[in-house]
Amino acid sequence: MLGGQVLDIDGEHQSLTLPQLQQLHRMKTGALLTASCRLGAIAAGADERILSAVTDCGRHLGLAFQIVDDVLDVTSSPEQMGKATGKDQAQGKNTYPVLLGLEQSKREAHAQLNLALQAITILGEPAKGLIALAKFVVEREV
Repeated sequence: MLGGQVLDIDGEHQSLTLPQLQQLHRMKTGALLTASCRLGAIAAGADERILSAVTDCGRHLGLAFQIVDDVLDVTSSPEQMGKATGKDQAQGKNTYPVLLGLEQSKREAHAQLNLALQAITILGEPAKGLIALAKFVVEREV
């Protein structure tokens, strides 16, 4: 996660490519959500097949979360978010809306959600809570 933060700070006021932005977020938000998914699976005694599935889910969910966060930073008010908005642009941060536009960013968030959900289909019914959480991450409105 620290490496991702370094990339984030170093990338301020520069134009990153989409692969560079994705790598940055995989190392930050993606790493946090991947670790959370993996730790839950490890605590439950998951085998390698399930651990791999939740790892993939966490990676895609991390990107989806960050994309939605970037979109909400542009489209929501501080009152709605409970925190300052518009700060990414003010700091010269690379964001999905800047790189892709709002509508394409929303489509990409849904694409990442679909990949996250596909990754955990092998879990069946026990994944119900994780599926609900993943959908909330992308469909949340403030």
